[in-house]
Amino acid sequence: MVDQIEFSRTSLLIPYQLQAKRKGSGVRTWFVVSKLGNSQIEELGKQEIMRRSGVQAQDLRVVEPELSNPSAILRRERAIVVNLEHIKAIITANEVLVPNPKDPFMVSFVRDLEFKLSDFGATMGSDKALKQSPSNTPPEASDSSPKSPDEGSNRGNSKPLPFEFRTFEICLESVCRSLESEV
Repeated sequence: MVDQIEFSRTSLLIPYQLQAKRKGSGVRTWFVVSKLGNSQIEELGKQEIMRRSGVQAQDLRVVEPELSNPSAILRRERAIVVNLEHIKAIITANEVLVPNPKDPFMVSFVRDLEFKLSDFGATMGSDKALKQSPSNTPPEASDSSPKSPDEGSNRGNSKPLPFEFRTFEICLESVCRSLESEV
């Protein structure tokens, strides 16, 4: 009889303890986009986000979907925190964390990230193949048409932009497109 009371008492306490812990931990759903443009949806708590990105709790409030915060770009030691118009993101050296995957603006933004980052990864792979090819003359050498600043920026002596800057550029492009569509 005593064993049954102890068992029922612990079985009632455990779910309550887990539920209280879960509510207090601030678990949210995030889009996580890697350097190569692969994305997945993850359930992450505030502590996990802080560990992965190196940002503090006060910085997480900037990207809180429910709060109306003024636009901000915060540079931190290991991350860039972005809150511009509809774009909210935490950019690290290896991934981008985007809150609120149910927001249609965020879905289109993540698709844009996936496309442009995966396209960049494919371009970098073809650049490596060109450097390793036996021919010293690049195929575009015979083309005398002027190049835009974006074209060929990864060729020659110039280094490609770091992942954080490419991602930040995609954020700014998305905000600019949004503002242009409002006009």
